[in-house]
Amino acid sequence: MFATQRSRLRTMWDRSLLQGWPRAVREVLAAALSTWATSDARPVVTLDFDNTCIRGDLGETLHRHLCEQLAYALDDAAFWATLDPADGRDRLRATWVRRATWSDEARHAFVVDLMATYDRRLARTGTAGAYAWAATLHAGLAPDALERFAGERVFVPELQTPIERTTATAPDGVEVRVARGLRVRQPVVDLVTALHAIGAEVWIVSATCEWGVRAGAPVIGVPRDRVIGNRCRVVDGRITAEREGATTWRAGKVDAIRQRIARRPVLAIGDAWTDAEMLEHASEIAILVDRGDVGLREHAERSGWHIVPADVLDEPAP
Repeated sequence: MFATQRSRLRTMWDRSLLQGWPRAVREVLAAALSTWATSDARPVVTLDFDNTCIRGDLGETLHRHLCEQLAYALDDAAFWATLDPADGRDRLRATWVRRATWSDEARHAFVVDLMATYDRRLARTGTAGAYAWAATLHAGLAPDALERFAGERVFVPELQTPIERTTATAPDGVEVRVARGLRVRQPVVDLVTALHAIGAEVWIVSATCEWGVRAGAPVIGVPRDRVIGNRCRVVDGRITAEREGATTWRAGKVDAIRQRIARRPVLAIGDAWTDAEMLEHASEIAILVDRGDVGLREHAERSGWHIVPADVLDEPAP
């Protein structure tokens, strides 16, 4: 009797929650939700975060704020050990030692130079290497404090910050992209609400720092303990530079799903090549949030994925 009641309640999800999605995708999702609602198995759904659940990149924005607010563990040897001389370590450390004499210009130059460490690593090691390394930059920080910083001092303020894209130049000439402003994509939030209504288990699988995404996940409607992201081991209440788990980039996202969820998702949504293997891993529906990568869009078409232009998800609900 109780199982029947649960099934009946799960089928009473509000179809208007899908109005922000294009009609063709809306119909596919509505049919799937109705089927999953009456299934004995609890469906698993995996979502990318940056530029999928939100417009913008929380990982890049968190790095910028940690640099601008001098909030990395800059007095901890563990942090400096994560930097290679090719990342600008020696110049940065020498400048940090002289911080008591900084002018405003010197402080700004240090911040941009610190931000450029990621760009230098990316140029030297490629995307996979840069993603794996980026998580080590949090060495020396307390995970709870990092999550709180990511929420209170990054995610929430950036939701009200005008969207802006500029560049800055580091002392060695490296050009750094500076992105400001984040926005929640309401159609994704509404879909998560509908998925919860039919008993689905929704996870975020992101290449961004896990503690950073945990800060933003509840705004999307996903519990913070259902976030999988790049992370390092925590020892004695501090993040170390020792990586933990799969690097959640490309095939590493599937490895992480297998390790942490141990079930195949019925639906996956992502926006970049970073998510390609996760989308292919979905057993029923894959949705690409199309941000203009022609090669990825063609791959999506060949793979039978559903394609949603990114700007459609940013439009006000009809």
